[in-house]
Amino acid sequence: MPVYRSVSRPRFTAAAIALAWAVTIVPAAPAGATRPTGPGSCPDGSVCFWSGGAFAGEMVAVPKPSSPGCGPTPARPARSVVNHDNQFRSFYTGGGCKGDVITIAPGGSFTAPGVYIHSWK
Repeated sequence: MPVYRSVSRPRFTAAAIALAWAVTIVPAAPAGATRPTGPGSCPDGSVCFWSGGAFAGEMVAVPKPSSPGCGPTPARPARSVVNHDNQFRSFYTGGGCKGDVITIAPGGSFTAPGVYIHSWK
């Protein structure tokens, strides 16, 4: 016949505290540790915009862009752009597709100090 032992309250409490303490000291992975950065992080078929120069800052991807019309960049303004779409894309330093134009071929990218992209098509 099996013998059952009851766990005393102090042992149970000590074990629960030890477990809770152990869980809190396990280091977590850094927030963006596995997220790729830079031009290679732009998904295929997308146009990607970065808020910072040299592909730094927040990235916004526009998957399968289909509108041939002019529109504002999702990162306002964008400082770096990657074109992983299958069409040439034009980017403008002014709103409403005005100002200097930068045309990027499929697979190409652009970043330059002091240049801000405000619109594209």
